[in-house]
Amino acid sequence: MGKKKKKKKKKKKKKKKKKKKKKKRKKKRKRKKKKRRRRKRRRRRRRKRTRKKQKKKKKKKKKKKKKKKKKKKKKKRKRKKNKNKRRRRRKNSAPAQNANTNNGRDDQGE
Repeated sequence: MGKKKKKKKKKKKKKKKKKKKKKKRKKKRKRKKKKRRRRKRRRRRRRKRTRKKQKKKKKKKKKKKKKKKKKKKKKKRKRKKNKNKRRRRRKNSAPAQNANTNNGRDDQGE
């Protein structure tokens, strides 16, 4: 068999890495987990018996008379009149009490 030729090594060019686009992931809806309730074991504490203390008699306090406060009068708020009503009144030209009727003129003895 003949001699094998030596192969020349080629210089490798560095490849630029392409940035991978991140795929948007669909958000999974979280399901609320039900918490398992653990049964707590209650420890019973034994009460130490103590001597009963003697109660002291309380002195009665005299009540002070309260002064009555004067009530402030509330100011009545003026309500805005409806403009349309005013216009109607002018049309009828009747006294204010009977704004919507025309009988008002007769009452005044015109």
